[in-house]
Amino acid sequence: MNRILAFSFVLFLVSMFRVQAQAFEGRFVVQIMDDGSIVRMRFMVKGDKIIIEPIDAALPRPIKMLLQKGNDKMYTLTEEQGMKIALLSTFKAPLSDTIKNKQYKVQETGNKKKIGIYDCRQVIVDNGDGQKLDMWVTADMGFTLAQLFENIGRLNAESYIDLTKHSKEELYQKNMALEINELKEGSSTQITIREIEKEKLTDDLFSIQGYTVMDMNSLMGE
Repeated sequence: MNRILAFSFVLFLVSMFRVQAQAFEGRFVVQIMDDGSIVRMRFMVKGDKIIIEPIDAALPRPIKMLLQKGNDKMYTLTEEQGMKIALLSTFKAPLSDTIKNKQYKVQETGNKKKIGIYDCRQVIVDNGDGQKLDMWVTADMGFTLAQLFENIGRLNAESYIDLTKHSKEELYQKNMALEINELKEGSSTQITIREIEKEKLTDDLFSIQGYTVMDMNSLMGE
């Protein structure tokens, strides 16, 4: 009996190690093309912390957004005249009962291709209101669509519901899309994930130590 328990415990440790080993740590670039405009963002991920850094040569100074899973606070990190400033804002997510996941269909086309080092398969998502997404997904990255859209949605509360409406679905919980093509009458959006680098990132990248924290709500008189 003890041998069976010991064997079960070993299997448990192995399964835990595999789950932890799959978690993504490193950086990648998200590019969003929408009706001629291009937005590029660099994601840096370590544990439950994420930094989103806009890539835009027109910005007068570097800006980074620091977010943490399960925390409603977001810090916008920047510098002004040599002073490091962390602007604190609070994200108020819509109540869960206001997020209505519409009926949608997922079609596995059977098509496969390699994007970088990742083996991807093509899926077509129809959310039932005329919007179709043609996606190339992989389960091997260790970062998921649910995580991607949750964090992008927190940058713009008005888009949060639309971006996260399918986040509880298995496709979004277990896969990352390296290419997304939205096909909808009157608009066309393309999202690509590139420059994926798995690497150990230092804790100081995700720290506000040395920054002067300013509360946006207080500054705006709320």
